[in-house]
Amino acid sequence: MSYRRGYEGRREGGGRWQNDRPRNNRSGPYDRQRQRDRPPVDEPEDIEMRLKSLIIKIGDKASSDLKINLTKMAGILSTDYQKFPETVASTFKSCITELPMKTAVYGTLLGLLNVKNHEVTSRLFDDIVAAAKESLAKSEWQKVKYYVRYFGELVNANVILPAAYLDLLNDLLAAVDESNLIISYADCMVYIVLAALPWCGKGLHERKPGELQRLLARVEKYLQKRGDTHTIDLLKTYRGENLPYSVSDPLAHLWSIIQNLQNDKWEITMMLQPYQLFDEELNQALQHELPTFELPQPSQDALYIAPNAPFRIFYTEAPSDKFPAADSASYFVLQEIVHDTVLLFESNRKECAKYLLGLHNNFESGLFATQITEGSDKSNEEQKDTIMEQADGWVLSEIVLEHVFGTMLRLPSPPVKQVYFAALIIELCKGENSSASQSLKKAVHILFERLADMDAGLISRLYNWFPHHLSNVGFEWEWDAWEGALSLDPLHPQLCFIRETLEKEVRLSYYDRVKTTLPDEIANLMASEPPAPSQELLSPSHPHHDAVKQLLGKLKMKQDADALNDTLVAIRKQEIENGVTQEQADETAREIFTQAVLLLGSKSFSHVLNVIERCLDVLRGLNQNPAERLHSVRIIARFWKSNTQLLGILLDKFMNYRIIDPTSIISWIFESEQLEQVGRSYLWEILHVTLNKVINRAQHVQTKLDGFRDVYNKNEVIRSENPSAESEAEGQQEQVAIQTVEKSLETVIREQKEVFMVVLQKFTQTLQDMYGRFEAGGLDPNTDFTFRWVNGWYKDVLRMYHKEISTFSTTLESLVFVDHLDSRIKEPFHQLKQLRHRA
Repeated sequence: MSYRRGYEGRREGGGRWQNDRPRNNRSGPYDRQRQRDRPPVDEPEDIEMRLKSLIIKIGDKASSDLKINLTKMAGILSTDYQKFPETVASTFKSCITELPMKTAVYGTLLGLLNVKNHEVTSRLFDDIVAAAKESLAKSEWQKVKYYVRYFGELVNANVILPAAYLDLLNDLLAAVDESNLIISYADCMVYIVLAALPWCGKGLHERKPGELQRLLARVEKYLQKRGDTHTIDLLKTYRGENLPYSVSDPLAHLWSIIQNLQNDKWEITMMLQPYQLFDEELNQALQHELPTFELPQPSQDALYIAPNAPFRIFYTEAPSDKFPAADSASYFVLQEIVHDTVLLFESNRKECAKYLLGLHNNFESGLFATQITEGSDKSNEEQKDTIMEQADGWVLSEIVLEHVFGTMLRLPSPPVKQVYFAALIIELCKGENSSASQSLKKAVHILFERLADMDAGLISRLYNWFPHHLSNVGFEWEWDAWEGALSLDPLHPQLCFIRETLEKEVRLSYYDRVKTTLPDEIANLMASEPPAPSQELLSPSHPHHDAVKQLLGKLKMKQDADALNDTLVAIRKQEIENGVTQEQADETAREIFTQAVLLLGSKSFSHVLNVIERCLDVLRGLNQNPAERLHSVRIIARFWKSNTQLLGILLDKFMNYRIIDPTSIISWIFESEQLEQVGRSYLWEILHVTLNKVINRAQHVQTKLDGFRDVYNKNEVIRSENPSAESEAEGQQEQVAIQTVEKSLETVIREQKEVFMVVLQKFTQTLQDMYGRFEAGGLDPNTDFTFRWVNGWYKDVLRMYHKEISTFSTTLESLVFVDHLDSRIKEPFHQLKQLRHRA
């Protein structure tokens, strides 16, 4: 494996894992002959690349040779560090922050190096400390967590003294003593401290029990003062009376885990402890000073990390020998490692899957059940793998999938793009000798049974993920197991999940292909015909058949706007002669022309864009006011009612061309006809696209303004050094350009606020009317699926756009969330403040 271009961090786009191929062989097998003709790599560069590779790979595989490998690696570092100090330091730091599953290995490695060469270790240790301080100063809390965990392993390896490490932890806990306490900031520091203790608590307890106890007492005092923070309704995965598992405050839950660990004398039998292989050697080493760490000033606008909220699939409350107890330190450690690995390897799903399926290498042997896949035949899609468990132990694939789903379904939003999780799960199922496919089937069936009580936004994430996954396994699924859902209410989440999955499968493939994979009962949920445009305009019985033919002919001949308007005038005239009003005549002309444009462009996406651009002036002329724009949205929706994907795309493009506006789309979504289909995903996908559009416009103008200001400031420095009349005029021109963009920014920000105001008004008015009807009838609104979907989408919009909504919350309180509004509608809005600091 080559490291010619260096070991770059994941965020910088480089790294060992990019593209899954060695960086010095990008041309495939045909490049081999060319390589013979190249001059050989010089020896120092070759050694440097191999040194990086050895540091990164150490501890990748569970082996009885780990002791030998660590000893050899320490010797190599002792010898070669002086030749490549920057390479060793940068690689070591990257491994600490990007391979958290091997923290213990790298701690022991530095400990052995310290035994062999104290001076070299001192230099490397100083580099690591400097990097940790830099991450702390930049508020890179995830990296700070990794460094604090690593320093704990250095205590185990006798590189630093336990007293010095406890001083570091106490430095972090200074946050709980701030006079102007910010809870999210203090919680973050407590989390970082507690999260490190499973790795080093035993050593601290044995060597500094009193100081450790005082540290824990300090944490306990803060938590008692803080009290349990109950999960706000906006962040609840499930709602209802029969929850699948109990949910508690994540930080309080972590504290209870640490207390249990303390009662167990800090023993975690699962933890790999390579330092114990070298007790005699490590005890002879000299220690290094760990300097004081200063916390950055807390900020109301900063984002802080927190423990992962509980999300369980396989383990609920009943004990199991196949899964660690949810209140155990083992469960927490595995959750941390899986979650961190998923985030760190976002740029490479294959490497992520490799490390996740290889986690058994990073813990004590015998912990996980040995699993062998028998009878698999990839050429036969109907044949199921039989998993033979050869030993007792935890099922690794179930643990990994539970935490992957927990990250994908995290509220208020997942930390990375949704498509990454789909790609990662596919790679997990491809893993050699992996039982992930069987575990995934089990997980999906469990989640399906819980859909009735699941948050609406999370249901939508699941039915966006599931078709993607099925498209990679031939669309094969155990549909028979879900036939019982067909008798449920049409808006029941289980039935909606099946229907949306099928519709999205068609988007990823084609109608006939998907239908052949389904039993007849399930296939009945699909449309009777493949998606197609409306043919209403071509019907000989159309009242304006001759005018339509003439209009389509002109469009095909690419005649100008005047010619097209002549036909529209004739249509209006005929309508008025038939006794309708001018407004109705205008509607008929608009409907015929819009349908004609859509029909002519229905061959492909490029066709429709071409037609729209040629008819732009006429289309804009037909959409001069809100009522006309709303009418156009209805026309497009009727024309493509059987192809909701294309409907969403076209509404977005019509909005791009300023033919319709965001408000008209929002008004259409909340019409009674659409609310009858409130369980359909396309409505809310269109809403999100619309809201994202106005946000992106504002961000684009803001970026443009920032660029203009940067140029102006740089040029001002130059002009101040060489003033002239010409440079002064240039400066004035730049200021005028800046003022123009500032006005544009004011306009788009005002539009953004207006759009969000309309959305929230529509939601609150709809919910208020529903509450009124239910109260009048003495009914519980939570038993009505229409209400549950509307209420669920309302909360989802608040969560997804809480940053934008928070910028004008005072205005919203006075105009939308007024006193007479039902408190059950206002409460989710007031909870937005608690989302402000979530990373």
